[in-house]
Amino acid sequence: MSSTSIAIAASAGAASYAASKAHEAECVAIEKTYDPHIATVEQKQDYADCINTLYPQDMGGTEVMFLKVCVALLLLSIPVGAIYGGMTRGTPFSYSVLFLLFTLIAEFVLLLIILAISFLIS
Repeated sequence: MSSTSIAIAASAGAASYAASKAHEAECVAIEKTYDPHIATVEQKQDYADCINTLYPQDMGGTEVMFLKVCVALLLLSIPVGAIYGGMTRGTPFSYSVLFLLFTLIAEFVLLLIILAISFLIS
């Protein structure tokens, strides 16, 4: 990288950091002066955005476990497809891709089911 591109990247990073700190300061002021009884819809939306900015929520245990299971299934699908392909037709790569795609589709369907259930429960 040239020194110019490094300087531009550093400048952009500093500007982004400064903007983030300015938004945080603005959010602290909004939080202190917010009155829900007289707030307009736009002020309520700004307040909600500021609360999410100041107090971000971590991912819950269920989401983390779901992501771990998905990654494990994806990693497991490649050797399973290679072994299956090598035992049946002698083309392990094509079956690895097939099992990987099948796993991705199955995980997407599982995610949709979990989202639908959580929507119905809430």
